[in-house]
Amino acid sequence: MIHLPCGIPGHVVPRPLRARGGLVHNTRLLLFLACSMAILFVVSGCGTNQGSRMKPEAVRDSVTIHAPGEDAITWEEFIDAAGRADVVVLGEMHDDHVGHLVQRAVVEDLVSRSSNVVVAMEMLERDEQILVDDYRDGLISAEVFASRTGSSAWAGEGSWVDWYQPIIDAAHAGGGRVIAANAPRRYVRVARQDGWERLAELPDERRMFVEWPDPPIRGDYYERFRGLMNDHGEDEEMDEIADSFFRSQQTWDATMAGSVAMHHPRGGTTILLVGQFHSNNDGGTVQMLRRLMPRASILVVCLRADQDDPPDDPPPADLVVETWTEAR
Repeated sequence: MIHLPCGIPGHVVPRPLRARGGLVHNTRLLLFLACSMAILFVVSGCGTNQGSRMKPEAVRDSVTIHAPGEDAITWEEFIDAAGRADVVVLGEMHDDHVGHLVQRAVVEDLVSRSSNVVVAMEMLERDEQILVDDYRDGLISAEVFASRTGSSAWAGEGSWVDWYQPIIDAAHAGGGRVIAANAPRRYVRVARQDGWERLAELPDERRMFVEWPDPPIRGDYYERFRGLMNDHGEDEEMDEIADSFFRSQQTWDATMAGSVAMHHPRGGTTILLVGQFHSNNDGGTVQMLRRLMPRASILVVCLRADQDDPPDDPPPADLVVETWTEAR
């Protein structure tokens, strides 16, 4: 898999659009490219916070955690709250080093209390679950696992080894299970290009790898998504392109939420690692979780990497973890 800077996966880079008579009109192609790049920059949860590298053992004492507009809470209070929830959504910026250390520490601390924990990951696709399980059982090495899932540079060069692999290892070490939660990229592409009706035609053995919302998600989530493209026009052609990309977005949301609902352990906790656009401000994945798990207690956490972000109104999540500490 090709990857772009900041962890934008190459499979969502638009290929040249072709009509029956050859390339479509240049204006439409440029509109499509501008639209796709505007969407991908924000939806990917992309940031620029590499900074100096904090040690994993330091993160619990280095971040500030609070409910929006309230006093800070301790790390222990944070973990207590996470342990009481059925589902904990950790919304990340994909290249936030400290944010990934927070995720790892949350996994370590929750599996140390109980092995009845599932870690569901946006970064892995459902049809890769067999590789996740082969790695857990020692049938393949970490290097082979990263290679066969195309994950080595998921959020930039070296990101898998530095950030995501340690989270997987922490879950397994504590007896938890790791779930490949996302939709295969080929089916997300079908959703964008051909619509969900085409996915519905898949045989059951392939249909099991992808979900979509019924009814579709609209409201503020769509408006925020559509707002990414305001600078590129608001004509009918722009609406068509925006709606096609929003189908992809909803396919990711529904599939990840469906994976959580399907694999949630009775009496246990599921931790979902996901990009912030999916989770902040009642994002699509959170909406689908509430739709599929109406009785579940869901704790949404924003891992905020930029101290210059303006105050959020309404708050982006139930808890905010400020990861922009000077020690990062």
